[in-house]
Amino acid sequence: MNHLQPITAFDAINLLANIQPLAALIHEKGPTYQFDQATQLYLSHLVEKINQADFSAQALSQIHQSAGLSAPEMKALFNWYSYHRAQVEPAPPDGVLEMEAWLQD
Repeated sequence: MNHLQPITAFDAINLLANIQPLAALIHEKGPTYQFDQATQLYLSHLVEKINQADFSAQALSQIHQSAGLSAPEMKALFNWYSYHRAQVEPAPPDGVLEMEAWLQD
């Protein structure tokens, strides 16, 4: 069950190095940029794995620098992920969840 293990800094460096051109494109085009579905899914899973690894800010800085991503490219990648993740996660219409109102439905 190799896929359940958290990624290491070495894994993150290799993955980020491979997608550096995509991160540069996201930085240039903005967080609303749409890739094909397979690329969108791949990038989302990659950023999610990095988030789950919970690297410190200092470690993440060293990781993205070692992978060849600039700070703005790395920030653009996470902004892109946040933007696209928000589109697929369900939320109540007003954006606020009140447990009592939710349970009455």
